Parts: sequence; C-alpha cells; structure tokens
Amino acid sequence: MCGESAQMQSRRNTLIACLAGVATALLIVGVVSGTFIRHVVQIVPVAVALVAVRERRAWGSHAALPIFAWWLFMMVLVWLYLAGVPMFFDGDFTLTEIALTGLIALFSVLGLFACMRAESATSAQNRLWRLPVSALSNSP
Repeated sequence: MCGESAQMQSRRNTLIACLAGVATALLIVGVVSGTFIRHVVQIVPVAVALVAVRERRAWGSHAALPIFAWWLFMMVLVWLYLAGVPMFFDGDFTLTEIALTGLIALFSVLGLFACMRAESATSAQNRLWRLPVSALSNSP
C-alpha cells in the first residue's frame, strides 16, 4: 500500500466489494435457478477483473467498467421483461431471483461510479471501449 492514497484505496476497495457482490449474487441466482455451472462461466470475467483490481493492476478498473455496464444492462432487460415488455428471452423468475437483480444492479451502479472516479488520463467513454477493442485487435 506504499504510495497509495487513502482515496485511491477507498475506490479500489469499492471496486473489489462491487465485483465480489456481482459475482456472489450471480452464483446465488445459479443455485436458485438450477443453472449454477452457467453462472460460474458468467462470472469468469468478473473474477479476472476482481483479481486485477485486488493486485493493483493498472487495467483493473478499465476491465471492471464494461462488466458493470453489461450487468446493469442485463438487469434492466430483466425488469423490462417482468414489466411486460416483449424480450428475446422468456421464463419465470422467483422472488429471490428478482431481489438479486436489484442487488446486482446496485453493485453495478456503485461499481460504475467507482470506475469513473478512478484516477486515469483516459475518459470514461474510452475506458468502456478499450477492453473489447483491444481484445479484437489481439485476435489471431
């Protein structure tokens, strides 16, 4: 922690808590819905970002931002479906799953704010697109 300001430490801890919260809630959804293995696969990017943030990698918050954005988007889609808006998926959601969508969304919003506040020379919009663009450019 040498050289890390209290503010940077607080932001890093917030990112860690939010990533862990999203991962945990997704795993609970997997248990409740009987799709645990699917949800384990879904949290792999979350786990990679969590390790990167915990290990103080420079790209950790850059990796976390699109993950939070994605899960917030997915939770909004679930809520729209529950409100009766036709979607590309269907199914029944238990009360537990619905409550967990709120928790995932909360962690995602808090995580997005923490990412956007993270000290960096790049803009939030550039951080959103950096990860997928770099992944595509490194493809064989």
